[in-house]
Parts: sequence; C-alpha cells; structure tokens
Amino acid sequence: MEKNTVNYWLFQNNPKKFRLREALQKEALKTFPVKTHKSKIKKGDKVIIWETGSEAGCYALATVASEVEEDAVETQELPFYQENPKVVKRVHLNIDYNLWSKPITKDFIPLSKSFDKFYGGLSGTNYKATEEQFEEIINLVEREDILAEPSISYDPKTSLNHPLNLILHGAPGTGKTYHIINYALSIIENRTMDELSLEPRPALRQRFNEYMEEGWIQFVTFHPSFAYEDFVEGIKPFTHEGKVHYEVEDGVFKYISLMAKRHLVEVLLSLIPVKEVNVDYDSLYSSFVLYLGSEDFNSFSSRTGKRMLLQKVARNGNLTVRPENSFLAYTISKAKLKKLYKSFGSVDDIKHTQNDINLLLGGVNTRAYWSVFNELKKFEPSFVQAIVEDSEEIPLTDGGMDAYELNNLSEVAKSQSRRFVLIIDEINRGNIASIFGDLITLIEENKREGQTEALKLVLPYSKTYFCVPPNLHIIGTMNTADRSVESLDAALRRRFTFVESKPRPELLQQNSVSGVDLKRMLTTINKRISILLDNDHAIGHSYFMEIETLAELKSVFSNKILPLLQEYFYGDFGKIGLILGKEF
Repeated sequence: MEKNTVNYWLFQNNPKKFRLREALQKEALKTFPVKTHKSKIKKGDKVIIWETGSEAGCYALATVASEVEEDAVETQELPFYQENPKVVKRVHLNIDYNLWSKPITKDFIPLSKSFDKFYGGLSGTNYKATEEQFEEIINLVEREDILAEPSISYDPKTSLNHPLNLILHGAPGTGKTYHIINYALSIIENRTMDELSLEPRPALRQRFNEYMEEGWIQFVTFHPSFAYEDFVEGIKPFTHEGKVHYEVEDGVFKYISLMAKRHLVEVLLSLIPVKEVNVDYDSLYSSFVLYLGSEDFNSFSSRTGKRMLLQKVARNGNLTVRPENSFLAYTISKAKLKKLYKSFGSVDDIKHTQNDINLLLGGVNTRAYWSVFNELKKFEPSFVQAIVEDSEEIPLTDGGMDAYELNNLSEVAKSQSRRFVLIIDEINRGNIASIFGDLITLIEENKREGQTEALKLVLPYSKTYFCVPPNLHIIGTMNTADRSVESLDAALRRRFTFVESKPRPELLQQNSVSGVDLKRMLTTINKRISILLDNDHAIGHSYFMEIETLAELKSVFSNKILPLLQEYFYGDFGKIGLILGKEF
C-alpha cells in the first residue's frame, strides 16, 4: 500500500480582514480559507501560517485537519473578523506551534537556499511551501525557544466586562497616569491587565500613541477654567475676509462620541448580507485595460513562471503581448478572452492549458491567453470590491447619523465594534456639574444608546439630538490628596466605578541608597501619615523609582516630598517632624 505524501503549504492572512495575532493568542483560529490548490490540499498536510503587511511573519505552524469543503467560520473566530465572513471553501486546522507572542518576522527567515522560492508577502492566500522551509522554521523556534506560552482561558465571544465609567484614585505618585495606558489598552484590545504587564513598556506606549493618532483614544485634563463649551460643544468665533463669524465647535467628548457611534453604524451596516455582484465583462475589461497601463502593473506571468510583456493595446481593446526574451508577438482578442472568462471560473479550472484553451478558442497561443486570463482573474476581486464599496458608501456625516438608530444591538455587532476611550486626567479639578451639564445622565450604562433605558438630549448650541454610544469608555484619574472621594460630586460618584491606586514600596528595586532602605522608609512614612492624617494623603512610590544616589534622594525630598508634606499639614513642621523622624 502506497504511503500518503504530506504536502506543505503557505497560508497567508490579510490583517485588514482578520486579526490573526489576537485569534492565535486566544487559541481561536480553527479554520482557514482556501482559494487555490483546492484539489491538492488534504488532511494531514503541513501549513506555515503567514501574516502580510507591516508586521509580516510566521505566526503559527499547523496541520490540516479536514478536507477542503465549503464551510462557515467557527463561532469563536467571528470576533476577530473585520467584516462578517462569507461561507467559502475552507479547511480545519490543528495549531502545532503557536507563535503569536514572538512571530518569526521576514528578517529572521533563515538565509538558506530552501527559502529562495518562498512566497510569503505575495498577493494571494494559498501557496506551495516545502518540507525544508517548514522544518527550518521548527528548528528556529526550538533553538530560540520562542514558542508562545499557553494563553489564559478565554472565550472570545465574551468581553472582559470593563466598566464603561472608571476612575483611578490615589495619593500623589502612585502611578495613576502611568497605569492609565494599560487600562486603555486593556479596553481596546480586550486583554487582561496581567497579560499587558508582561509586555515591555515601550511596546505599550507605542500602541497607545498609535491608537491616539487613529482617534480611538482622546486625552484631556480638567482644570478650574475648563467648561462645557470645551467638553461638549460651544460657539467659537472665527474671522473670514475681515469679518467675525461664529460657529458651533464640537468639544472632545462630543467628538469621540460621534466617532464611536460612526464605527458602530459601519459595523451594523457591514453585517447586512451583501447581494452577489454580477460582474459586467465589458466594464471589467475596461478597468483591466486601465490597470495594465498603470504603475501597478508590471508583467504577465505564465503557468511556468515565465514573464510576458504587454506590447500595446489596440483601439478595439485587443492586446498584443510577447515573451520577455522574444520579439514574437501574440494578439489577445477581447472577444476570445471573454469566452475564456465565461467558461472558466478561475485558472485552476483549466486542467490542461493547451487542450482546454484550444478546444474553446481554436488555434491560439495558449500560453499567452492563459497568462492574460490569469492576470484578469487576479485583478477581478479588486474590481468587485470597488463596486461593492461604491454601492455601499454611506454618507455618515455627523449631523446625519441620527438617522441610524442603534436599537437592539446584536452580540456580534458588539463584539466586532471597536471600543473608544476618553481619558480625563485630574477629573476632580474641574467643576463636574458645569462641564458635563445634563449629559451626566447619559453616561450611565443603561442610558447609553441601544440600551434598554436609552436617553437622548437636544444640545443647546447645535440643536441636535445627542446620546452616548455603548462602545465609549471614560477613564478618569483623581488625586485624593487634592480632594477626597467623599467630597466629589455625588452624581459623578454614583455613575463611576472607583479603583484605588495604592503606594507600592515593593516595586522599588533598589535595596538601599547609601545605606537608606527605600522600601522600609516609604512604608514607615505612609504608616505615620495614616495615623496623623489619613490614607488619602500618602506618598507614592514613583517619587523614588529612579533614585540611585544619595544626592538624588536629597533632591527628591527637598523639591517634592517636603513641599507635599507642608501642603498636607499646612506648614506644621512639628507634625512633619513626626512623619520624618528625628534623624532626618
């Protein structure tokens, strides 16, 4: 009995369509679409799973666990698709090596002859790979010990249930603003704080800044002169042709609320089943000819990989092509190419190039026709996508979004929608009643748009309806030494979840500085403050994180700690002396 041969494949993912890294992290990748080699990919074959784009690399090695069949994606895969996936030809996979945390990027691909013909990064989904390529990646994984550790048990259908309104409160120097980056990333990426704490700080900062640039995070600091007009909307003057005019300008809260709602509306509309597009060949061909004349096109490619060049395009639409190293030219008839297009769904359906094409078209150069037809079929998806986008383009102007009601949001829509984060630093330094106005009611979870008790209000300046979308999270920070939690606006306290940020002396890695035990010193100071005052006026650990010399320690006490204690005790040096001790 003949032994079954194992084939090796390269499966490529487009990050704009599927969030591969997140799916692998949560062990949710179960299937993969098959667009080519449908008759050759079989159960037991080995797969290199590759992501294209700016972070291209190998993110997993897998084994094909089923035959190719028309199938829908698994339920746990749905949250990671940017759009609702269609039922297409797929295979099931068993992940053998999960590399989500340390993918093998293209820069680390072994410089060996086996990778001379490696198709990672080319346009397409399924390519042939080799056993040598597969084994060399395994050797690299095992040699560098870069296999991802098992992720925590997690159901991707379920959110981590982050509170919509959160306030981090604590004494000065406890890292409230520092940790707010982790809280924001935890909300947007739906990852635990413990998981994020394992990543290097620069990587977290980079992603945080990227989300800010894309508008998913907005940052604002409250202060006594901050007003409703800055936060929600106000009338602002501007000059035009020497005259002063006035217009309604959105504040940061209204701006990010509209962005969050816009994204929810787009997700809801994307979930509406799209009718199958009937491609008109003449329109397709006209666009194809324009593409051939653009900088995006280089050359045709034959079935054996030989290049074929475009020589000219006739007025009637016929093409003249020639092999790269030959002056012998061939005419590609627009009408005959149409017959080829109508008869074969893809180049894979042409089993025998010469026989199948000659039988259909008569005596023609089959290699030339196959090459042009192959390029036409590669161009077709972008043409269809352009048609779909044009037909589905939605004029989501800020003023017109009220026409889209977010009633009865489905779980799929919620899971696929992006979360937006508004960070309010020093939230207790502003006049909450004045800044929020009557919108303080709308931020409650059950008053958000699409919820059971949703409310809308008419804004005073623009006279438009306004509501707060359910995918907008508000995070505030509050210095308890500046104003205690108890004296904070009662309406705000009732609508926010409070998380205390405490001093953590154990984070001070220095055992001692010139004989001074920093951990013990900070612990003792805070115990004495709690006795003479309260816990809200403690000293945070961040003041001492970077201290390495006695001179730096003296500078911190002189410039930061002593002024803070003078403020706490209103200049009572007797009590300050009790805090610091006689030896200070």
